[in-house]
Amino acid sequence: MSVKSALIISGGVLASALGVYWIASPREPSPEELYRQYMELSPFEQFEQKEELLKKAAQAGYVPAMRQMADHNFLSKSDLKPDEYNYWIKKAADHGNPQAQYEAFTECVSENAFEIISYLVQADRQCYAPASLELGRLHACGAEEYGIMRDERKAMEFYQKAAALNHPEALYLLYLMEKLEIPSREEAERRPDAYARYLQQAQQQKAFPIMPPCMDGEDPRNRQSEGRIREVLKTYLPQNPKAIEWIQKSYR
Repeated sequence: MSVKSALIISGGVLASALGVYWIASPREPSPEELYRQYMELSPFEQFEQKEELLKKAAQAGYVPAMRQMADHNFLSKSDLKPDEYNYWIKKAADHGNPQAQYEAFTECVSENAFEIISYLVQADRQCYAPASLELGRLHACGAEEYGIMRDERKAMEFYQKAAALNHPEALYLLYLMEKLEIPSREEAERRPDAYARYLQQAQQQKAFPIMPPCMDGEDPRNRQSEGRIREVLKTYLPQNPKAIEWIQKSYR
């Protein structure tokens, strides 16, 4: 047998051996598979195995697993060290998850105000309605610690964006704004369709009380809804003259 033939045969045998090894060797599960295995286990069986599957999926970069690592349904915040909670929320936020970006702003403790507000801005840019509503509130109140000066017109833009994304609180807020003529009746008439859809949708939100037609508080149904209305106006329009006037009247 020639040397050439021997090399060819040896190469074939080696290739076959490698092929058999590849087939026989267990393939590492993907992060998605690890998370699926985690979800398939009940909360009461093999707890340690379940937790290990979740950690592996999260460490491999699977965003739902990162969120779950900090989720209250699995581990309450009191069971996690604050640094660890912040780590997983921010890690999911850095991977572009808008809910995690919003929670990084609302839940995480950080001395870096620019970092925290940047997460909220990123979530808003991804059209995450709670982030848009919160940015509106910050502009309505002013938040100098985040470099945000009070600008009610800018706040209205964020409120309208959140309402356009069907956020129920924003829809209800715009309903109240329409009843209080915020913006003015003249401005509303220049944009006749601007609030019509929001008003209709807000009226369909049965969880929210409808603005009472009178403000004297004599009707018991009015008194029941006034507390909720005051809460919304104080939260999102704390310095608006018309909102302040209505709140003052509601206490009489």
